[in-house]
Amino acid sequence: MGRTVHWINAVAIVLMIMSGWQIYNASPLFGFKFSSNITLGGWLGGALLWHFAAMWLLMVNGLVYLTLGLATGASARSSSDHAGGRDR
Repeated sequence: MGRTVHWINAVAIVLMIMSGWQIYNASPLFGFKFSSNITLGGWLGGALLWHFAAMWLLMVNGLVYLTLGLATGASARSSSDHAGGRDR
């Protein structure tokens, strides 16, 4: 579970960065522009759609992680390991 959630988060963060660069490019305030090869969305509206979709992916993935952690007791085991409760 942990690796899958991790890689879904990694993809969502990359999507947010790429769409964020496109949102940045749409602003007339800044002289610097990112290459269109590394941006996502094509225009401001498309970039915002990608950005919010990735945000929802992160949120849902986080809720899945928390729910599975609580349901399986993984969070309790992990916190006792970090609190020094693990025998050495």
